[in-house]
Amino acid sequence: MQRRRAFCSTLSCVIIIACYNCCVARPILSEGADLKLTNACAKKGMEMKLFLLVLILVTVCLSFSMVGAEENIGEDLFDQHCVVCHPRGGNIMNPQKTLHSGDLAANKITKPEDIVAIMRNPGPGMPKFDSEKIPDNFAKELAEYILKTFK
Repeated sequence: MQRRRAFCSTLSCVIIIACYNCCVARPILSEGADLKLTNACAKKGMEMKLFLLVLILVTVCLSFSMVGAEENIGEDLFDQHCVVCHPRGGNIMNPQKTLHSGDLAANKITKPEDIVAIMRNPGPGMPKFDSEKIPDNFAKELAEYILKTFK
């Protein structure tokens, strides 16, 4: 998701710069230029400025829409990797070790780093989720989702 947003931002910047250079900055005329040509370039420059303004607004709107998508990373990862064994925060293998805050606290799991540590080096019955399978930043998002959701 972060790569996609960075790519969209970079692409938008390149498009804006290219449009500006081709249509706004380039039509600089010599002192003896024809008045009709000058007016045509000025009109085209105004049209391009309006186009650039619309393009910037679209880029900003897309960026904000992608921010909302990042909020679901933890939930998406939970649904992809955890929900089979931990439906509704439970634990089908060991009912005493659910993801609910009371059980987590009883097992000295109180912060996202504790959950990530268990993901990286789990006990019997749980698959290992190393940093290749779930990168550290996403693992933290998943852990924060668990702590926030299953109270």
